Amino acid sequence: MEASTDMGLVKGHAYGITSVKNVHLEGSGLFGIFNREKLPMIRLRNPWGQGEWKGAFSDGSEEWNKISKADREKVGLTFEEDGEFWMTFEDYCKYFVQTCICRVVNTSYLSLSKTWHEGLSHGQWVKPDRAGGCPNNKDTFLLNPQYSFDITEDEDECMIQLMQKSLRAKEGCENVTMGFTILRVELNREQRLHDMFLQEKVASTVYRNSRSVFLRHGPMRKGRYVVVPSTFDAGIEASFLLRVYTSTFNNFKELKQDQPVKAWYNCFGGQPQMVTHVKVVRATGLEKLDRAGGADPYCIISCEGEKVTTRVCKNSTNPEWDESAVFFRSKPLKSPLKVQIWNSNVLRDDYMGKHVFIATDECKGKAVEVGLVGRKNESNTNKPGQLVVVITQTRDLTSV
Repeated sequence: MEASTDMGLVKGHAYGITSVKNVHLEGSGLFGIFNREKLPMIRLRNPWGQGEWKGAFSDGSEEWNKISKADREKVGLTFEEDGEFWMTFEDYCKYFVQTCICRVVNTSYLSLSKTWHEGLSHGQWVKPDRAGGCPNNKDTFLLNPQYSFDITEDEDECMIQLMQKSLRAKEGCENVTMGFTILRVELNREQRLHDMFLQEKVASTVYRNSRSVFLRHGPMRKGRYVVVPSTFDAGIEASFLLRVYTSTFNNFKELKQDQPVKAWYNCFGGQPQMVTHVKVVRATGLEKLDRAGGADPYCIISCEGEKVTTRVCKNSTNPEWDESAVFFRSKPLKSPLKVQIWNSNVLRDDYMGKHVFIATDECKGKAVEVGLVGRKNESNTNKPGQLVVVITQTRDLTSV
């Protein structure tokens, strides 16, 4: 490492790329040698400011004498001991083993080009409660810091960067091996995750002992997601910077509470007694309400005054939603869980049916298929269609 080679390059050294050009060769005398009209070339800079490439097209080499003066001026050729030099892209691929691409993310609100919304947090992996290691550590992985963000448009994408804080000031310290996992969670998730069984894994990075780990992922469905950054081994302490970029506002925030905390002003509200996780999977055989003989159904999941609305499934009487909600319930016996199905219209939505879930027994991943009934004044009237949901209920508020 840091040893100079015969070609003038330094082993284990990071060079900056300052330009990439196609150099015109026809009529230069090099056309026959390289058998092409244009030669792809790359300009690099040694940050030391000295020590340059000594091969083909190095400063003052005879290859440059066969390039026209006009073309040399186009690429801005100078022969100075400034650490900057040109080489063919073929030689670059031969002598360099790794290239890191730095992305400049446009977050300006006044720009006419593509912009991104940024969510940013400085965090730490700290023993014993926030250093759970990678997903291989099944019992401790969800002890890591957790951050939620929203995708508000269908078929959108996100960019996520995890960077560990510099350890150069601490002699003998090395980068930790790290990465992150993205999970699709309930539409109304506000508390920390406690059970991987209930969540959908969307993506996971390779774990590397690098200063930075980056992932661009998409397309992604509309909904809420949680990113869990972690070291590879459990019990490793370090500081990090996490940044999440999305096309629209993403409501990025750290999930800090294990269960809802009663606000000081909510004097009359009861403490949660039970947590219910419901996943609305699909419906079949719904009523045809559109002129084309279909429907645009969506669900409203409600419990104890809180409502969660799923996305609309266009032109289908057999919609597949696969969307979840979680409710911390203080009156499970008095306020049952309801799932209503509506048909989306421009002016006024049509009611398609509902099912009321009264049972409060504890269960995990219980799949049920139920029928639909009308509104309160027609609760004995059956509506067309069947609804499939998966329910998990427990009185342990920190297990979902």
